[in-house]
Amino acid sequence: MKKAKTRIRRKNGGIKKLLFFFILLFIVLQVFFRIILPASITFSRYVYRAIRNYYFNSKAFYFNSDRLSEDTAVYEADNWSGAEPYAVTINMNSRKNIEEVSKVNINYTIKYTCQVFKANGEEYTEDVLDFSIADTTEEQYNEEEGIKKTIFAENNISSFYFEFSIKNNKKLENDDYVFVTVTAQATSPYKKTLKGTFKVTIGNPGMSYQIEDEAYNPYLNVIVTNTLNYYTVDQAFDSYEVGNMINVSDYIKLSDENKAKCHSMFILLEFDPEEVVLDTTSLAYLENRDTDNVDYKQIDSSGNQYNYVNSIKFAIEAEESRVIKFYKKIAANDYTYPKSDSTELPKVKVSVVEN
Repeated sequence: MKKAKTRIRRKNGGIKKLLFFFILLFIVLQVFFRIILPASITFSRYVYRAIRNYYFNSKAFYFNSDRLSEDTAVYEADNWSGAEPYAVTINMNSRKNIEEVSKVNINYTIKYTCQVFKANGEEYTEDVLDFSIADTTEEQYNEEEGIKKTIFAENNISSFYFEFSIKNNKKLENDDYVFVTVTAQATSPYKKTLKGTFKVTIGNPGMSYQIEDEAYNPYLNVIVTNTLNYYTVDQAFDSYEVGNMINVSDYIKLSDENKAKCHSMFILLEFDPEEVVLDTTSLAYLENRDTDNVDYKQIDSSGNQYNYVNSIKFAIEAEESRVIKFYKKIAANDYTYPKSDSTELPKVKVSVVEN
């Protein structure tokens, strides 16, 4: 009887050891395939690239860009109104630094893909964009050969741009986006590939804005433009129902009472008054200071609490531009927006809102 129990105990112990071995093997394989193998591949790629670049540098071959890279540079913009063309300039150079430059011309080709997606990630099947790159339209573009360019040794710089706009009679909705991939490949005297992706999202249809500023300016200007050419009826009157659209020429003929029952666009400005302070003599503030359209933030100064505006909502007419002034707490800062060489968010956030 004891021998039988011993045999069962030994058998169970063997099964447990075998099970433990397979569990351990599974864990080891998971670590290898998920961590060690990818890391080794990444490291190998890094070593290969370092050796290759060392060889290129020894031959005084330099092929660089401000917006493309070997690791695929990624850029995103989320405030395109869609009302105006969107353009991106890409600068190329054959320099290591100011003193070390390539002594020969570098020939390269440009290739691109451009896709348009809905907010839910579904790609548009219809052609909604006009696209051009390096002064070449879609019709002129050769997908196999790409666009041929040269960085000449005389100045070691070259540049090109791509631009797109929404086709006439087409429309993109809020949060739809354009995804562009640009590849520049040096073809002689050596081969090297740089790549970049650009995601541009519709953030405020019908509205565009910019911030004009420069270092040591005491103030900055936010310029907001409404490109819509119509008004929306908020309260029914005469033959107009709520939600009807009225073009500018018909709107001008309305009485002041009926004009007050319509709007073209409402703009919301949001900002931190500890960095930029709204000019309270601006029309946008004076029209709304006694309403719920203005929010305040309490800031402690010398032991006292003061209320500073930190957001304001105001109406803007169809096809109108407004300039709103802000004073800077640190005059040396430059809050220009957008900047071609910066991905910083604007100090004054501008958005389209409902009433």
